Amino acid sequence: MLLDTVRNTIQTHNLIEKGDKVVCAVSGGADSVCLLHALLNLRSEYQLTIYAANVNHLIRGEESDYDSNFVKRICKAADVELFYREYDVPKLSKELKMGTEECARMVRYEFFEEISKKLEGAKIATAHNLNDNAETVLFRLIRGSSAEGLCGISHKRGNIIRPLLDAPRKDIEKYLRENNIRYVIDSSNLTPDYSRNKLRLNVFPELREIFPDAERKIVNASRFIKEDNDYLNSLATEFKNEFSEDGYFRADKFNDLPECVKRRVAHSFLQKWGASDISAQNIEDFINLAKSESGKEFDINGVFYAVKVYDKVVLQRRKEKEEFVREIKTGETLETEDWKITVKTASQYVKKTSNNIAVFDAGLLKGPFTVRYRKDGDKMAPLGLDGRKKLSDIFSDAKIESTKRDFIPLVEFNGEILYLCGLRQSSHFKADKYTKDYLVIEYYYKGMRKNEY
Repeated sequence: MLLDTVRNTIQTHNLIEKGDKVVCAVSGGADSVCLLHALLNLRSEYQLTIYAANVNHLIRGEESDYDSNFVKRICKAADVELFYREYDVPKLSKELKMGTEECARMVRYEFFEEISKKLEGAKIATAHNLNDNAETVLFRLIRGSSAEGLCGISHKRGNIIRPLLDAPRKDIEKYLRENNIRYVIDSSNLTPDYSRNKLRLNVFPELREIFPDAERKIVNASRFIKEDNDYLNSLATEFKNEFSEDGYFRADKFNDLPECVKRRVAHSFLQKWGASDISAQNIEDFINLAKSESGKEFDINGVFYAVKVYDKVVLQRRKEKEEFVREIKTGETLETEDWKITVKTASQYVKKTSNNIAVFDAGLLKGPFTVRYRKDGDKMAPLGLDGRKKLSDIFSDAKIESTKRDFIPLVEFNGEILYLCGLRQSSHFKADKYTKDYLVIEYYYKGMRKNEY
């Protein structure tokens, strides 16, 4: 019966083709040992080359060593080549500041991928079963997952295949008993120390008392969710392509979408921009960002964040504001990796073709000048306006993104802001019909596109 289930899963989901190389991930537990034996029974039918892989995470001391030695013995008896690796997961998880289970999973799959490449694209078979899938769906539901998470474990993901995914644990245990197949028991699975174990040991037995075959019902529901989700994702992709570019999207267009599509578009942006472990709350917070006022932010990860900039949501790389104060004299150029400023004199009036040039009366300004970034409370007297104005208001009027404002230089003379680079020059020291020599400040922003400021 179990072999029929595995065979049907392989055919329905096109997991294996004749002549494939398949690496079976074997921990020594019931599921993985059953998977290895099932694949060996189907080897001639599919003309497979079977390998095995085992990772000793060094979490349970002598018990971990015993399990790995057990896997070595059964692979030797079955004449199956075994790839073996040890990782000190307790130590590594502390160094990487990760949970033990998360770290163990990471190193396992890194090892599997290494083997697959070595064997020129071999498929990796893992022993997830129907009960695992039901536990995953219920766990994600309680935690507050998106619809994406409620789709459960997939039969195939890249070169990872799961031939046992439609087999309930009771059928696996029955297969092992009937064929007198030995396996080891991981003691950590028998203690309710982890959330998943609590579901398995405490919640599901109670559910089965109320609803026999509860796991299969949960998995069936998750597959219905997946079908709906796949269709809505296709709609979301169509809409997203209409109003997004690399690194930003139009918030007004996004806000007009139906909520069910909006959530999927939000999930795709978060995923594309590097967010991990995306929850339903993350998605709602991201949706609210698109509705918020300009300047609001949403943390993506340690490197990137999203920020509302007027009618757009923009992906930004974190950049620490630096303390920058430099002196520049007439005839000199000051340059950073982002911009360049030149101060020079001219005997004739220099026509301003853009805000990247500021022109003053050189007779009133002898220098040296100070170049710095803005400080709280900075004001200047913009040419063409009466009185002084806060730099923050000038930035807002020009619709400069909040994330850029701390990195736009200004030129100062004796405490007076002469020039907010690329935006406004001061009305003080301005050139007029009596000016004989002109002081010209030129600003060049290296990432500038036409009319960026």
